[in-house]
Amino acid sequence: MTEHLEGKLSGTAGQLYWRAWRPESPRALVVMMHGFAEHIGRYAHVAEFLTARGYAFYGLDHIGHGQSHGQRGHVHDFGDYLKDLHAFSKLAQSKEPGLPAFLLGHSQGGLMALAYGLTGPSDLRGIIASGAALRLSMPVPAWQLHASRILSRVAPTFSMPSGINSDHLTHDPEVIARYAKGGDPLVFHVASARWAMEFFRAQAETLAGAARFTAPLLMLHGGDDRIASIDAAREFFAAAASRDKTMHVYDGFYHEIFNEIGKEQVLADVAAWLDARV
Repeated sequence: MTEHLEGKLSGTAGQLYWRAWRPESPRALVVMMHGFAEHIGRYAHVAEFLTARGYAFYGLDHIGHGQSHGQRGHVHDFGDYLKDLHAFSKLAQSKEPGLPAFLLGHSQGGLMALAYGLTGPSDLRGIIASGAALRLSMPVPAWQLHASRILSRVAPTFSMPSGINSDHLTHDPEVIARYAKGGDPLVFHVASARWAMEFFRAQAETLAGAARFTAPLLMLHGGDDRIASIDAAREFFAAAASRDKTMHVYDGFYHEIFNEIGKEQVLADVAAWLDARV
């Protein structure tokens, strides 16, 4: 039987909401970081899949996301995400003492997971990055980028449309409908000027630091990802110094591989990788 938990965590910019799914006798812990403009509830099916296989699954709504505090789509410093990740990972491990711990992140969460891995955490057995947003595939208009640079300094909380095309997330029409405006009240479609600049900075710094990454690594990416660059993911994977590293590319899949038609193979690959390292 799966136990469901939820709670609040004091973060860098207010209270953060978290959820957990745990089997009766977990054998390992998975800490999940969701992507930009979404929330951890969109990964309930991933949690249920992993808990059925003996994994405790903990997930956090980031600053300005889901049921956590903060302006939607805004962060003052990308490092605030990593500070909150560290605090949440410690909280999850305190509730599951002695279990091997893994970090799983999708999209911006995948970028966060890789950036966090560069800090050299000694308490993680491995890191999984799905559709890591190390560079964008979707074009950013030059005027928008220029405006964001200026506004980041003079009006950092000013928000503009994020530009994420829901049709490019997955081939599953039900998922697309839920993500589109009005389909899910916890999904939003804006981004602040400061967030944009911090996001681009974090992308560049994380990709440049790949040679310092030493943790066991599993990278997963859709072969037709039109939001996060598969070439950037391959660059990071090739440069990572991890002795234990694996990459799976899913031909024809869009960005949200955990919500794609055929996601069962992705979930099976994650479980197999975890099982081999517990």
